[in-house]
Amino acid sequence: MTILLGTVSIALAITAVIIIVNTSSMLHDKDVLITTLQNQVETIEAEKNHLQNQINTLESEYQDYQSTHQYSDSQYWSYVNSHVFSNKEAEEYSFRFYYVTKEQKYDVYSLENDIGTLSWIQEYEEGVFDCSEMSAYLERYLENEGWNAVILVGDSPFSTGRHAWLLVETSEGAYMPVESTTLQVVWWSNPNYDEYFEYEQSFETIFEALEYSETEFDWWN
Repeated sequence: MTILLGTVSIALAITAVIIIVNTSSMLHDKDVLITTLQNQVETIEAEKNHLQNQINTLESEYQDYQSTHQYSDSQYWSYVNSHVFSNKEAEEYSFRFYYVTKEQKYDVYSLENDIGTLSWIQEYEEGVFDCSEMSAYLERYLENEGWNAVILVGDSPFSTGRHAWLLVETSEGAYMPVESTTLQVVWWSNPNYDEYFEYEQSFETIFEALEYSETEFDWWN
């Protein structure tokens, strides 16, 4: 009986030791977990403070930018007005590929050969595709082939009424008339040759022609 009680006492003592050891280990693990969580909280708090400092810096920079980039109404409209294209500038920009610069050609017989290869696909139609549109179209074609061509407007050289035709430079400072409607050079032997040099308006470019009349020379419409 005495031996049995001694064995039980030993067993209880061992159990108590185990419980104490386990409890101590659990308390240690709890302390480690708490410390880890506290460290994580401190890290997050530091990151939060860093981000807040960045936000404050950006807000300050934005306020500085606003204070140095505010303009009065007069300054705004002054800027707008100074950056508005005139009608002519806008047209020239929109037609920036209308002409292609090439080495200038001369010689009336070469001009005749160039024109001789052409024919009108669209027939002459008064007020739709007539002498003015034909002259504007032919002027562009010849300019892009290397000829210096000028659109003319005045009384018809060969009949009554208004007319448009071209003068093309065939030697330096010398021009020959070109009848756009028939795609022909007007030769010296033509009885109306001199009348082709009597005109009221001349246009070196399509831009000048459109300033004179927006609807008479717009062959593309």
